[in-house]
Formats: sequence, C-alpha cells, structure tokens
Amino acid sequence: MIVFFPEVYEDELVYSQIARYYVKSGYLSLTYAIEELYVHRYTTPDTEFLNEMTTEAAALLKGKMSMEALVQEHTMFSSYGRFLPKERKREAFAALVSMHGNFNNLLSIPKNQRGVGRFLRYCPACAGEDRERHGETYWHRSHQIQGLKICGKHRCYLRESSVSMNRKASPGLMDAESAIPSGEEAILCGNEKEISLAEYLLQVFSAGMDLEGSISAADFLRLRLDRYCRSDSGASISLERLYEDYREFYQGMDVMTRGQVQKVLSGKRWNFFDICQMGMFAGIPASELAAIPDDVEEALREPVFVQVSEELQLDYELVHRIGEAVLRRYEGRERVQRRGGKRGFAWEKMDEQLLPAVRDTVKRLSENGRERPKRITVSAVTKEMGLPEKRFEKLPRCREEIRKHQETQEKYWAREAVWAYRKLVEEGTAVNWKQIRSLTNMRKEDFLRCQPYLPESAGKETVEMLKGLV
Repeated sequence: MIVFFPEVYEDELVYSQIARYYVKSGYLSLTYAIEELYVHRYTTPDTEFLNEMTTEAAALLKGKMSMEALVQEHTMFSSYGRFLPKERKREAFAALVSMHGNFNNLLSIPKNQRGVGRFLRYCPACAGEDRERHGETYWHRSHQIQGLKICGKHRCYLRESSVSMNRKASPGLMDAESAIPSGEEAILCGNEKEISLAEYLLQVFSAGMDLEGSISAADFLRLRLDRYCRSDSGASISLERLYEDYREFYQGMDVMTRGQVQKVLSGKRWNFFDICQMGMFAGIPASELAAIPDDVEEALREPVFVQVSEELQLDYELVHRIGEAVLRRYEGRERVQRRGGKRGFAWEKMDEQLLPAVRDTVKRLSENGRERPKRITVSAVTKEMGLPEKRFEKLPRCREEIRKHQETQEKYWAREAVWAYRKLVEEGTAVNWKQIRSLTNMRKEDFLRCQPYLPESAGKETVEMLKGLV
C-alpha cells in the first residue's frame, strides 16, 4: 500500500517525482516498487513520459491536478507534441492522458532517438537553488529539450548526468539529489545569440498548449517570412536566399540543413527546436509562436490562389491544394526537351548546379565543430542536403566529389574522438575514457585502432592527451 506521495515541483518531470518517492519509501528492491506502482511488472520507467500506472498510484501521483495538467506541465509533451497537426496532436495527448496507446509513433520524436545515447541533464545553478529552497534538487523537464544546451534562467551550459534515458536500458528510478554532485561550478555561455535562443525556446516550451488551433506552424512561419517570397503573388518562398540569411543569422551555431528547413516550411517536420529556431529568425514573438493568433487565418490566404478561386468560383482550399502540388512539381523537376525525342530529366545541368552545394556540405561534415561529426559518405551527404541518395547515381561529378573525401571508419573515429575531447574541455567536464566513450559509443579496441589517425584532426598536445586516456 502506498502511504504517501511527494508533491511535484515546478517544471519537474513526473519521472523525477516518482524517483523521489522510491528513494524515500524504503523499498527493499526496485522490483517491489515497480510492482506497486506500475500495471506491468516488466516496466522500464520512462524518463520523459508516463508508463501505465496502477489506479492507486495514478490517483496519488495526480494529487490536486488533473491528468491533463500532469501531462502538459510535467512530461515532455510540450516539446514533442506542440507543433503536430491538430488531429495527430489530440490523438497523442489522449494516449498520454489515458496511459494507453502508442504515443511514441504519434509524437514528433527524432527517428531512433528515443533516449538512445542520451542522459538526463541538469543545470548546476538550478541544482544549488533547488537545494536551498527545497532541501533537494530534482530533474527539470525544460533541461531535457533536445537541442537545448543552455539553462535559459542562469545562462550557463547544461551538464549530462550518468542517468541514461534509453528505454532499453536496465529499469531504474534514479533521483536527481543522488545523481547530481553538490557545489559544481556553472560555466557561463558567452554567445548572446545562443542565450537568446535558449530563452526563446523556454518561453515557447513553458506556454500553455493549444489543442484546438488549426493553423500550422509551417503556415505561420511562411507568412512571417513573406520577405523571401519569389514575387508579389506570395505563392512560394525563395529557399536559397532564406537559407543563406538563416545560416548567417545563427553563425557559429548548430543549424538545420537546407532540406530540413524546406521540410519545416512545408509542414513535414515538426521538431520543436527547429521550429523555434526558425521562429526567432523570422522575428515572431515567442508568445505568438506558442499560441498562433486566430486573426492570421485570413492573412494566410495566398493572393494568387484567392484570385483563381474567385475567378473560377471554386473553393479556396481546393485551389490551394492543386496550386501547391503544381508548384512543387514545377520547382522540384526541371525538365528539358530533347531534340526529336522524349522529354527527359536534365541530369547534366543538375549535376553542375548541385556540385558547389555538395562541396560545401562535404566541407561542413569534414570540419570538427561543436556538433557531433558525421562520417563522409554518399548517404551522409545526400541526407544532409535533403536529397534522395538514388538520385546521385545519375550525378557523376557530385558522386566523385564525395568519394574523393570519403574516409575509412578509423579516420572517422579519430575525428569523433577529437570532437568529444574538445566538447568536454569546452564544457569544463572531466576528460577521461568513460566520458569519451559516453559521447562516441566507441569501444576501447576501436579507439586504439583510430589512434594513428589522430594527428590528422588535432595538434600534438591533444593527441598525447587522448592517447593517455587508455
């Protein structure tokens, strides 16, 4: 029988609340706690959401709030569900509230990233304040937003704990008080743009959720980015100019690929961090992105489609769907007429036009920046550019450019090890083999195999430091 349940703190993950209960309840083993808390004995407690709980546990967990409020204010639904299409958002929310249904397939969770390789994060300054105010610290949900690196309140870098978010890991309920060391120094961020973005993200994340709004974030972004329209018609956006300005705006920071930007603006990508990043670039106040004003619906009607619908006396939505389909086909498929033969795809022209972009992409992947490096392959380059890999079979110059820079697995591991080392140094984290392994998922034998290639990616001092770790 569950005698008590601790009150949930502001911005606390429900997982954190359950972990605090487990630690203070004196269970002889985790197995007993799971049997009493969860419907299924084989449950692995979810760090971001709710597993199916017993009636008694669910009642005590809610306390004075509804299950709807618990999901909105103490799980990661605000991140993974906020910008979904209306019906999909409502279906995911209902699944979370009822603790039934496959909400993982409904939410906008990056593919294959459901906790894999991720650890619960924390802000040293927040932990200190929590301990002063409550006598203990806890896992803040806002610190777990994918892509966020800074605490928006204290402007310092977040740190990774040793608590895995992998759902396939051994089940556990680890409270933050036990996992987060005391007296850690907070490392302040010196990039004002990155700080502004963190504050913007948190404003959107913390705002109330609109489950009824029908205006998509993609439509709203395109409306506020009308300065990039190709013509007065407003029918399409010049992605090339927009992407160039977007990269310059966030210079020195992690940004989306051109293909990812295109997906965000076409309503096919609902990643919270990406949409917020694009919203700040577009100059949209965080409060408006969180709750898109109803009065923009009329403004979203594109003049060229309004004119056609009025002239032909047809429904605007029908004209809009047909027009968008025609524009996508026209802009994505440049065709030429072969003399005396069939119409064919302009592969040679495309090969020539894409070559500079391929070179730029290869260069970006080759550089050891703040983002985890990727191995240079045809597949990696095409994915980065948002293009199908099969298309490059007919683009010989582009394909050859990539192959000139393709690297062996050992060379890639060397670049990855150097990246991990520099990341740890920059964040002020202890540099040891365990930390390198956590960031790269490298085995010790892989690390030893890549050591001859370390000098190609780092100076002598860094190489010696890395070699001395194992």
